[in-house]
Amino acid sequence: RPVGPTGGWRRQAASRDEEALPLLRIGARSDLRARYNLGVTLFNLGRYEEAIAEADRAIALAKLTSNRNMWYRALTNKISAHAELGDVTAAEATYREAEALGRELPAGMLDPHLLALRRAKIELVRGQPEEARRRMDEVVAAFSDPQRAGGMLANALQLRAEALDRLGESVAALADIQAALPIAQRLQGGRPHSLRAGQLWLLSARIRRDAGDVARSRADAAQAEEHLRMMLDEEHPDRRLSRALAAS
Repeated sequence: RPVGPTGGWRRQAASRDEEALPLLRIGARSDLRARYNLGVTLFNLGRYEEAIAEADRAIALAKLTSNRNMWYRALTNKISAHAELGDVTAAEATYREAEALGRELPAGMLDPHLLALRRAKIELVRGQPEEARRRMDEVVAAFSDPQRAGGMLANALQLRAEALDRLGESVAALADIQAALPIAQRLQGGRPHSLRAGQLWLLSARIRRDAGDVARSRADAAQAEEHLRMMLDEEHPDRRLSRALAAS
């Protein structure tokens, strides 16, 4: 989708990521980190095909410059985009490539939990929530101080909540969301909205609706929409769902 006043994505004035796109595109012409960041930004905006294309460009540049660390990071972003598109075959192939590359990198260069999160996402897409839950149990247990944890723990809690919900354990799923929300809010810093918080509130709204708690689902969906409307285009699937749940 084009970026501009007549494009489908009209959130420049409100979305920090969308505002950054023009500058990122300029920098990405020759700068590997800018190109990687552009791919992450496009992923965060739900533009998964574009995120994959940018990841491929970052990977090509990383290979050219022998930057295996950025090569690895671009692969992990590509895994996420394929998984969001439901392309398990491509996600699995990219996962194996990242796993093999990770074995070549110094241990201190990698976050040991990053690929575990990507694996859990693939397992959820494959319809294997028990495997995803078990994997996220290990990641969550690795953080002894949630007050000092960052986005990795919030993401693990969100993925585990999704797995628990699919396993019929809605109370435990909602508890994970409530544990993740303070982390998401802390990571917002001084900003009033965040994509992560919006997605957590939306997941909570959906789980509560499925459990028959319509009033609380509606309230959580309104919270989700408050965040997501500042981050995503109104036709994004998460926006459509948040509006539908808030209005029902």
